Amino acid sequence: MNDYEIIDLLERKIITIHGVEQEEWVKKYDIFTSRNYFKEHDLLNELTEVEKIRSEFNE
Repeated sequence: MNDYEIIDLLERKIITIHGVEQEEWVKKYDIFTSRNYFKEHDLLNELTEVEKIRSEFNE
């Protein structure tokens, strides 16, 4: 699954889920869409989170 497909799925989750669970998906969306910034600044912990999110959709 490519990055655009992952972003599309994250957006769908945000739209269809409400409450605390929605907040979790918004956080994942924010982390995933900031991946280029994390790469530029060598933020390894955040890049690890990006890979965790990516792996959730590639299972």
